Amino acid sequence: MASALVCAVTLSAAPAVAKKDRDELEQEREANLSRIEEIGKQLEGVTDQLSEAYFELERTRAELPLAEARVTEAQDVYVKAKREHDTVAEDLAEAEALRAGIQEEIAAAEQRSTQAKQALGEIARVTMMQDPLAQSDFMLLLGATSLEELDASFIAADAVARSLAESLRLAQEDAATNKNREARLAAVGEEIAALEAELQAAVTVAEAARDEAEQAQAALQGLESQQANQAQQLENQKAEYEQQEKKIQERQALVESDLKALADAEKALAPDGGPPLSPGMFGRPLTQLVLTSPFGPRIHPILGTQRIHTGADFSAGCGTPIYAAANGRVIDTYFQSAWGNRTEISHGVIGGKSIVTTYNHQMNGGFQVSKGQEVTKGQLIGYVGTTGWSTGCHLHFEVYEDGSPVNPVPYIS
Repeated sequence: MASALVCAVTLSAAPAVAKKDRDELEQEREANLSRIEEIGKQLEGVTDQLSEAYFELERTRAELPLAEARVTEAQDVYVKAKREHDTVAEDLAEAEALRAGIQEEIAAAEQRSTQAKQALGEIARVTMMQDPLAQSDFMLLLGATSLEELDASFIAADAVARSLAESLRLAQEDAATNKNREARLAAVGEEIAALEAELQAAVTVAEAARDEAEQAQAALQGLESQQANQAQQLENQKAEYEQQEKKIQERQALVESDLKALADAEKALAPDGGPPLSPGMFGRPLTQLVLTSPFGPRIHPILGTQRIHTGADFSAGCGTPIYAAANGRVIDTYFQSAWGNRTEISHGVIGGKSIVTTYNHQMNGGFQVSKGQEVTKGQLIGYVGTTGWSTGCHLHFEVYEDGSPVNPVPYIS
């Protein structure tokens, strides 16, 4: 007989998930991954380690709903397969019990038949031993010595005859009944053979479903463990980043202080306030401008804190030419951990304000101008890169008025 499932499957309950079909979960997953990519374009001023820790965690989170759904589906399949297996096993047990009952009835009938035959033989033997000549009624009549003796002999003979007849009748009935029992036994045997085959198939299906459920559960637990580790790594990176951020803020404060001092000096040399400031008077730093992250306050997607984005981010492939937005003088070109390769250009006093532009994250070896050099509007000054705290190739473009960052977009024609 085919064996039933030996090992019971113990699966931890899957986290509660909304009743959504696989297509909806797939769409949500793709949307989440797209959102992660979009956030990557907007990130500015974070370390590679922090951004990568964040992305890894978010990618894992995007996979969890599908993994939870797979566990639920696999468990449902296993429960159904196990139920079908148990039903077949019950049917098989009932059929085997029926077969055992029929076999017992056949054995009992055969035993009665044997006993009847033995009884007949015993009666015949005893009769012959007591009176070997008493083999017929005529023989009984001839052997009687009195009427009383003859009457007793007939009574005894009649009792023996009836006993023999009853034993023969029972033996014949058992023989006839056993033929029907044998037919039933054969039919039950065929049913048992079919049920054993069905049970073996059910065992195979249930074991496969159990294995699938266990694998899905293990995959989910792996993702959950991975998520916990990644979350811890992210927290570690946040703490490290916050320490570095303090240094960057101190550096930014120094830059703004230097630019304010420069503004005072330049304004002293231009008491008339210089040429008027008009919207769109600057040229484009890139031929094509695709704004991915505007100037102004925003909630940092990783830290969850509000920060001022001091410039505008324009998406462009690494190696894209960068041009001076207006005539001016290069204040400096240098590398800084957050801004990467950076060029600062002073455009003098315009509309009574000292105007400075900066071009950040330029590719290594991409500087095309140097400190103190005079440049003209539209002159090549470098190439787009992803140096410093950057998550992809882009230009972080800034405009400072009297040493304070302002929205650069209105300056661009």
